[in-house]
Parts: sequence; C-alpha cells; structure tokens
Amino acid sequence: MKLIDSLIEKEYRQQLLQSRKSLFAGDNPKLLSLLYEVRPETKSAFVLEWVPEQGEDLYTVLLDKELIVTVEISRINSEKLILEEISLEQYEKTLRYKKNKIQLAVALDIISNDIKSE
Repeated sequence: MKLIDSLIEKEYRQQLLQSRKSLFAGDNPKLLSLLYEVRPETKSAFVLEWVPEQGEDLYTVLLDKELIVTVEISRINSEKLILEEISLEQYEKTLRYKKNKIQLAVALDIISNDIKSE
C-alpha cells in the first residue's frame, strides 16, 4: 500500500510511535518480556491492536518487519500466553479493512525509515 501522508496516516504514525516508546520504556514489562521470549533479537515492536477483556489483555504486535504475534496477558496473575505467531505476509492476507492496512503500512514505513537512519 502506498502512503500519501494523509491525516489518518499521521494519526497512526503518532499512535504507533507512542506505543513503541511506552513499550520499550517499560510501561508494560509483562508484554515486553514475552515479546523478547518470542524473538530475543527484537529491535522494533508496534502494538497494532489491544483488546482489554475482563481478566486479560489481548495484544497483536508487529515485531520488526517479519512477525506478527498475538499474546494474552492476565491482569489477575502473572500468566502470559503466546496465542499465535504468523508471518507478515500471512497477516496481511487477513486484513479486511482499509484502516488496518493503512496502520500496518505506516508501521512498516517507520521501521524502514529507522533502518535507513542506522
């Protein structure tokens, strides 16, 4: 998907950058430790979806440019579960709504720009 610097893209960029900043700042240590268990060499992570449920939180996270992980973290105890790990290509095929495609494209653009600036 080609980005056009639209208002929605700017909003997603701001949200994604803030989520990455707070994740790596330690605002959610359970999630961060679980992501490092899945992929110890993780350099970048973006929470694409967060679903708070009664006793747990469900997260869908983009790790670097390769892997999408869905995890469940209990708010009651310290239980953490990896529900699904799929490739980026597989995840892209599941996206039905344009807003989700735009969000993913923005996240991938941020990662690409980070790589260029290294």
